[in-house]
Amino acid sequence: MIASISIGKCGACGAFHGGAASVCPHCHSADLSEHQTDGNGTLLTWTIIHRPPKELLGISPYAVGVVRLTEGVHVVGRLNASELNRDDDVACISIESGVPVFAVTRRHARSAG
Repeated sequence: MIASISIGKCGACGAFHGGAASVCPHCHSADLSEHQTDGNGTLLTWTIIHRPPKELLGISPYAVGVVRLTEGVHVVGRLNASELNRDDDVACISIESGVPVFAVTRRHARSAG
């Protein structure tokens, strides 16, 4: 199941942005609205959490990564995969406690160097 992620969109210039904002970070217009993405993106980087907070002890170790959504906005989320490569295609499969959870939809070979 694919889950959508809510991001901001400027009505004046059409730019997308993440997080709460009172003005567009691109053109400074106050004409902002909420936009639901399809949750698809590209994995940019990740790390493995071995010593989680108490609330997440049952799922450790787990991966957290930065994903560039199709709209160009970067979001942080949990990764539901044991093998990860930079530039893997990912999709948001759920939102847990306000945090997107991504699964790999297409793997890219690890580049040398």
